[in-house]
Amino acid sequence: MSETRERYGKPSEFLDTLDGHGIYNATRLQECDFDVSFVPTFSMQQTIDAIKARGLGGNLHGDEDARVIWGYTTSAALAKQYLDHVPSGRLHGRGSGFRADLAALKEAGL
Repeated sequence: MSETRERYGKPSEFLDTLDGHGIYNATRLQECDFDVSFVPTFSMQQTIDAIKARGLGGNLHGDEDARVIWGYTTSAALAKQYLDHVPSGRLHGRGSGFRADLAALKEAGL
């Protein structure tokens, strides 16, 4: 039996499946039927370093060669590309910024 992946035609549809604080395998970008070539991806080590720098604690395990995406950087990149501005840029919180980017994309019909 083959695995069927969900497909997303709009940035907001894809972001609806993410969380601003989430970390996801970058292969999720393959589910998008729109250009995502500009969305930043991060190594596992970059992600671990960012978690430690923020003092968040916890552990992140996975293939050290894997690339991941972060919810809030993905929303900012999509907003910048498709809206020509980043609503989250005026906010400090990752969650509130993510929600602002998502709302602006939805409002624009994207």
